[in-house]
Amino acid sequence: MDRLFDHDLRRFADNVRLAADRDDAFWHRQREAISLRLEPRQQRHKTLAWTAASAVTALLVAGFLVLFGPGAHGPSVPQVAEVDPDDQLIAEIEVAVAQELPSALEPAGDLFW
Repeated sequence: MDRLFDHDLRRFADNVRLAADRDDAFWHRQREAISLRLEPRQQRHKTLAWTAASAVTALLVAGFLVLFGPGAHGPSVPQVAEVDPDDQLIAEIEVAVAQELPSALEPAGDLFW
């Protein structure tokens, strides 16, 4: 019985070797089929990598702006507007023209009115 089993086992091994023995064209077709199946995955990984890189870049820029941007050093000191002397003179003239008496004669105006 052992002989019969050994013989069957050897025959099976030989059949498997013959079935596995393929020519180069077969293996070339196999490589092409596998690479076609892998391409969408590789493209998906590239897209994911670009998306992740863009997100990290955006976060870095936002963090930089928060830390070093215009409002990062507290509120800015309001600038005092400089008064143009000519504008101030014109405003004083308008006030003087609008008065009935010149400002130098106001005390005397109180006596007569």
